[in-house]
Amino acid sequence: MAWNKRETYIFKNGVLSNSTQISTRKGRGPGEYEFPFDMYLTDEGLLWISDIGLRKIEVWDINANHLNQTFTLRNIFTKPDQIVSCNRESLETKSIYVLSAQYGYGYEKKDGMMYKYIENGKNLDLVNTFQKLSEDEERYPYVITGDLACTDDGGVIYSGDFTGSIRRYNKDGDIMYYRTAADVVVEEPLFFKLSEDVTRYNPEAPRINGEIFINEKNQLLVSQSRSRSRAIFGVDVYSVDTGAYEYSFRTPHIAKEIAIVGNTLLSIEKRGEEGYDMKRYEFETE
Repeated sequence: MAWNKRETYIFKNGVLSNSTQISTRKGRGPGEYEFPFDMYLTDEGLLWISDIGLRKIEVWDINANHLNQTFTLRNIFTKPDQIVSCNRESLETKSIYVLSAQYGYGYEKKDGMMYKYIENGKNLDLVNTFQKLSEDEERYPYVITGDLACTDDGGVIYSGDFTGSIRRYNKDGDIMYYRTAADVVVEEPLFFKLSEDVTRYNPEAPRINGEIFINEKNQLLVSQSRSRSRAIFGVDVYSVDTGAYEYSFRTPHIAKEIAIVGNTLLSIEKRGEEGYDMKRYEFETE
């Protein structure tokens, strides 16, 4: 993998320059949060923010610095860990998928950890619940957490953070494929039991998957992290259609976080004790 580096230093001593600030505070009112957990930026410049503590999702217009909408998730089991808004021109309706940190019941009393909503005025209407786990699978938040990406057919791909699992679902919530991350060797057990009823993640075991992205070649790019610090050092590439593993490549430098849009990779990299740099790289996938 040959990298064409174009560095853009945005972070100086930990301070972000040329930014648009959205002023919020801790609280229970509009524009206030108890435990903001995830953000999703749409192509229209709308920022979706999930609050796992208040079970709400808010939509900001970051261009106008204005709070557009507040949605309260009425289902007590839905604690929004991750969110993604699937808005494709080819789709009749816009779907919002929510990965819940709590496993439970949802639409028509179906259990699972994925919830599909349709925006309906001032409400989000729950239309499906899926990703049901078997009785012998762990149902703890640190197992469930992961990342989501929309597919062109209105479905969703889920990548499990700790478990290294990848699942694709169609718009009806039916599983299309399920696989584990490529070339994953976990030398330590992921979990250990403290007692009959208490299970904990093993801090000596590496985390596997990070953020996921879908490019214009219909490839799924999954960032990988195998250290307790969650430092990202590589990306695995899969086929969106079949889930087949294609190849892997290393990031130019070890990163704290990355984002991939088209052939551009943005990387937040630690710079000594001074703070962080955001660097921009151009690359080509095979």
